[in-house]
Amino acid sequence: MFETVSDVHVTNARIRDIVSISGPFGRIVPVLGGPKRREPVPESGREEELSPGEAESGFAPMRLFDYSAPGVERNGLLLYHKTLFDTDGSAELYLRAVSYETGADLASELADPARYRWSYYAPDGLLPFDRVSASGGCLVLGKAGENGKVRLEDGEYSLVYLEALAPVTEPVNLGELSVSSRCGETPADFVVCSDADADPAAFLPFGETVSVFDECYIGHDRIFSQAEALISLRFALSVRERLVNLTQQQEDDSLKVIKRKPRSVQYHTAETAPQQVSLEYFNGTGWVRLITRQDWSAVFDGTRGGAVELSFVCPADWQPALAGGHLGRALRIRVARADNCYLIPCLHRVPLVEGLTLSYSFLGSWKAPQRLGRICGTARSDLTDYAARGLPFAAFSPLPYTGNALYLGFDRKIEGAPVSILFDVEESVHFSGAPIRFEYSTRKGFQPMKTVDHTHSMSCAGTVQFIPPADFAKTEVEGVSRFWIRLVDETGEGGSPGRYHAVLRAITPNALEIRNVETLPQEDFYIDAAVPDMSFPIAARNILTARVFVNERSRHSVQAMRGMIKEHPERVRVGYNFLGDITEFFVLWTEVENFDNSQPGDRHYLIDRMTSTIRFGDGVSVAIPQAQSGVAFTVQTVCCDGARGNLPPGRVNAAMRNLLYVRSISNPMATCAGSNIESVESARLRGANLLSAKNRLVSELDYVREVRAFSAAIDQVKCVAGRDIDGKAAPGLVSLAVLMKDFQDGAYSFNSIRERLLDRLAQKCEATLSPKNLRLSEPIFAEISVDVWAWVKSMEQSFQTQNLIRERLSDFLHPVSGPGRPGWNIGRLPTEAQIGMLLQSIRCEASIGRFIVTARYVDKNGAHECDLSALEGHPFVIGVNGSHRVHLQLG
Repeated sequence: MFETVSDVHVTNARIRDIVSISGPFGRIVPVLGGPKRREPVPESGREEELSPGEAESGFAPMRLFDYSAPGVERNGLLLYHKTLFDTDGSAELYLRAVSYETGADLASELADPARYRWSYYAPDGLLPFDRVSASGGCLVLGKAGENGKVRLEDGEYSLVYLEALAPVTEPVNLGELSVSSRCGETPADFVVCSDADADPAAFLPFGETVSVFDECYIGHDRIFSQAEALISLRFALSVRERLVNLTQQQEDDSLKVIKRKPRSVQYHTAETAPQQVSLEYFNGTGWVRLITRQDWSAVFDGTRGGAVELSFVCPADWQPALAGGHLGRALRIRVARADNCYLIPCLHRVPLVEGLTLSYSFLGSWKAPQRLGRICGTARSDLTDYAARGLPFAAFSPLPYTGNALYLGFDRKIEGAPVSILFDVEESVHFSGAPIRFEYSTRKGFQPMKTVDHTHSMSCAGTVQFIPPADFAKTEVEGVSRFWIRLVDETGEGGSPGRYHAVLRAITPNALEIRNVETLPQEDFYIDAAVPDMSFPIAARNILTARVFVNERSRHSVQAMRGMIKEHPERVRVGYNFLGDITEFFVLWTEVENFDNSQPGDRHYLIDRMTSTIRFGDGVSVAIPQAQSGVAFTVQTVCCDGARGNLPPGRVNAAMRNLLYVRSISNPMATCAGSNIESVESARLRGANLLSAKNRLVSELDYVREVRAFSAAIDQVKCVAGRDIDGKAAPGLVSLAVLMKDFQDGAYSFNSIRERLLDRLAQKCEATLSPKNLRLSEPIFAEISVDVWAWVKSMEQSFQTQNLIRERLSDFLHPVSGPGRPGWNIGRLPTEAQIGMLLQSIRCEASIGRFIVTARYVDKNGAHECDLSALEGHPFVIGVNGSHRVHLQLG
C-alpha cells in the first residue's frame, strides 16, 4: 500500500519536444522531436518550409548543458544567380565583401578554410570549390564541376553557399556584397554549318560556296546565358577560293535545242563573297539582330584575314533554340548579301575559321546576387531586398539566445495546480549543480516561474513542482510552436566544458512522490474508569505515526474551549449541535519516547511498536484521558509494509479506487529504503547509545550512532568535523557521509531519508551548531576498474576463468559487507598490492601476468580518472566496482 506525499493535478499535456540551446556556444541540440537540421538545398532541389521533427516515446540519456558536440545548427549565407555562377574549369567567380563597420574588405578572412567553407550546388549535391583564394581585395573561387539548379518560386538558380565552420559569437555585418565572373578562352560546344555539324577547330561557316541566306550556328549555352557579360569570340580568319563553272557535258546539254552551232563566245568569270552578314540570337519568339561593339557585318567579305576578335554584351533575353541536332543558346551568322553568287562561272571567296574560342568577363561590372538568403540556427531569412538596395546586413549572426537552457515543449497548455515533473538523473553527486532557474513562455517572452525543486539543481533525481501561470502561452522556438518550460543555467557555469554535467535519463510529467504508508480508519476507545499507566492495543502493525485525539469536553469551560479553538484550530476537533453549542471537544496529544521530561498537565502518550499498544502516564506527573460517557479518545495510525515495500519499477500499477481521466499508473523507479521494525538487538544497541549520549549529539561518535539507528537501510556512516564533503578544511562544519545498503540502485533511497534525517539531527545537536553547518551526503564513490592479463593453456576454460576473476574482484571491492564480501569502510581504499594478492590467490586454470588499476570519481569539474594513490587520505571516499576486464592469451 502506498500513499502520495502531496496532492498533484494530473494534466493531459505531454512533452513532445525537448531542445537544448546555448547562445554562447552556438548550439541547438534536439533531444526529443524538436527542429530538424536546415539543409541549404533539400533533396528534391526545391526550397521547402522547415517542419519540426516527430516526437518519439523517449530519448537517449543526455548530458545537461553539454555543448561539446555539434547540433543541428547552421550559420550560412546562400547566394543565388540564374547565370553568373555557371562556371567550369576555365571560369572563375569573384566576390567582393566589405565590412559595414570598418569598410575593409573581408576577402582574406572569408578565404580562411579553418573558419569558412565555400560550396556550390552540383547535380550530386553541395560540393566544395576546388580553389579558394584572396587576390586584389576579391575572393576568387574556382571549380571544374558542373552546376546544378535549385528551383525556387520564380525560376531556377545556381547556388553558392558560404558556411561558418565554428559557432558565430560576433555578428559579421556586410556593407557590400557583390559578385562577378570571368571565363577564359574555351571552344564552342557545337558549330552547325548548312545543317551539318562542323569541327569547331576549323570550319567553313557557309560551306565551299556562298549563297544568300546561308547560315552558321555557333553554340555555347553556358557562355551565351551570361546576361550583361562582355562576350568575346576569337578566331583566325583566312579565305579559300573556289571556281564554280559548268562542265562540258552541262554546256552541251544546255545547247541541245539549238539547230545550228553558235559561234564561240568568250565568258567573263564573276567573283563573289559574303559581303554582308548579320549576327542574330533567339529571344524566345524569333531571331533578332545582335548589337556588337563594332560593325562586323563585313568581316567575311574576303578582304580581311588574320586574328579576329568579335565582342558584344550578352542580351538578357537570349533563349535556347534548335540548331541542327543541338538545343541550346547559339549565335547565328547569316549571309545577308553576296553579289554574283548565282553567276557561272564565278569565283567564290569563302571564309575559313580556325581556332574559334569564346570567353566572357564581368570584371569592372559587379552584380548583386539575384537572391540572397541566410541560415542562422535552423531559421532561414531572406536578405534579397538588402542586397538589391545596397543596404548593410548581417551575413552571420550569433544565435538569438543569451545563455544555456533546456527547453521542454508541451503540446497543450498546462492547467490545474499543482503540477509535478520527474527528472530522472542518472548519477547523484555530493555537490550541488550550477543554479537552475525555471521559466515559462508567454506572449511577451519568457518569464520566471516559481518552483519547488527537489532535484537540487539536477544534482539528484527528484520532482519539480509548480503552479502553472495564467499567462502560459504558446510560442515558437526554432520554428517549433509549443508551450515551453525551460531550465536556464542561471550563472552560465553549467555549460563550461570542464564542469560536471548531470545526465538526464527521463523527464516524466504527472509524477508523484509516494511512500509505503497506509492511513488506517480512525479507531475509537472507551474508558470506564481512568487509572494510572493505562494501555490499549491498537489494531495495526508496523506503526509509523499516529494521531491521538482525547475527549476533553468535561475538563474545560465553554470559554476556555472557544479560546483553544481560536488559538490552535489545528490541534482541536469540535462537534456542534444545531443550536451551535459544543457537544464534542477533542484535543490532539503528543507522542513522546518516555515520560522522563513530561510535566504535570502535559498531554503525552507512548506507543510500543513491538506490541502495537498505546500507553498513558500515571495521571500525576503527566495527564491521562478521563472516563467519558462516550468516546474517550481516538487513534488514527499510519502503517507501512516494511521491507516488503521495496518493489522494482512497474510494480506499483493500480489505484485503490477508479480515477477519472487516468489511463495508467506506474512507478518508473524502484521503491526503496523500506525496512522492517528494528530487532531486539538493534533496540539494545540504540538504548546503549541513548545512555551514552544522554539523548544529545556532542561527539562524532554520537552523530554516527544516531544516523545508524535512524534506518536499517543505512550500512555505514562517517562523521568528520571541520571539513566539507570534499575533504577541504571548513571550520564550524560537521559533515556526515552515509552509505546506503542499496547504493547501487542510485541515490533514491538516500534522498528519501535525507531531509527527515537532517531534521532529527538538528533537533538533537548542540545549540552552538547551526543547522546550515550540518552537511549530509553520500560518500564520494570512486569506481575502481581492474584490467587483468592472464595466460591459459587451453581456451576451453576461458569463459569460466574470466567470470571467476571478475566475480572475485567484484566481491573484494564491494563496500557493503555480506556473505563472501569483507566490505570497506568509508575513507579507506584498497591498494594495488592488496588487489595483486587477491588475484594471485584465485585458484583457476590461468596464470596472472599483470594488471592495471584505475579509479574514476566525479566532482564539480566533471569525471576524472586517476591512480588509486591519488585518492588516498580523502576522508569521505569509498571504492565501488567499476568495469573489470580480463584479457586471456594462450601460453
